[in-house]
Amino acid sequence: PHKNVAKDAGANTDTLRTIRLHPDVHALTADFMAFWNYWYDSIDLTRDFLPLSSKGDTINKLLFLKQLHTGRYMAAITRIERTPSEAEKDQGLYTYQLLDLPASHDPGISRQIVQLTQQALHDYKREGQPLPAFDLMTIDGKHYTAENCKGRILVMDTWFVRCGACVAEMPDLNKWVYKYRDHKDLLFISLCLDDQAAIQKFLQKQGFAFEIVADAADYIEQKLDIHQYPTKILVDKQGKIVKIGSFASISRELDHLIRSYPGT
Repeated sequence: PHKNVAKDAGANTDTLRTIRLHPDVHALTADFMAFWNYWYDSIDLTRDFLPLSSKGDTINKLLFLKQLHTGRYMAAITRIERTPSEAEKDQGLYTYQLLDLPASHDPGISRQIVQLTQQALHDYKREGQPLPAFDLMTIDGKHYTAENCKGRILVMDTWFVRCGACVAEMPDLNKWVYKYRDHKDLLFISLCLDDQAAIQKFLQKQGFAFEIVADAADYIEQKLDIHQYPTKILVDKQGKIVKIGSFASISRELDHLIRSYPGT
């Protein structure tokens, strides 16, 4: 069965898109835990995705986020039929659609969606902007500045030692560094809220392959304006922010960025 047919505003006007049934919004918003379990497992607003309006029309990501930020909608994964060439181009992308929130939904769900979307909007608008100037010293005595990092791709991580989610993803982050070990123009820097003593104690139990900077709260929270952990920042060789987001969203974008620089 199919829900409806919509035209892709950015494609040939004769091309129709068939949208398959999406999850039941009443079930997704039956209570706060039902909503949160679905959102936590399925929705990542920092990643690239194909955005659809509540009517099934293709819209841009900024408009999608602005509408979601009104608190009147839920975001859900759906599916849309595409031509073979489009499917190849969009490989790996999710399709998110706005769903009208039922009148009977828990008000806490709207508030949470607005809060999450506000951060996503903030980060999305920073894409293409210069990374704030930095002057960082790692716990191993390496000195990194905006000047001496010119011409290198930067992956910045933000974390603290008592952050369970931060620690849980470290094995994947270590594999990340190993995967790109031969890319000399790629630098992984970890910005930590804790002091060097706390980090050294932590590293006795957990290895971490990033270059670690201690006492980085001022740069993270004042200059980068990041307050959720863990958060990653991908920066291109020109010093501009490519994406701010999760490991999953940055990982896919990093592959694309590396391929865009021949010989990297």
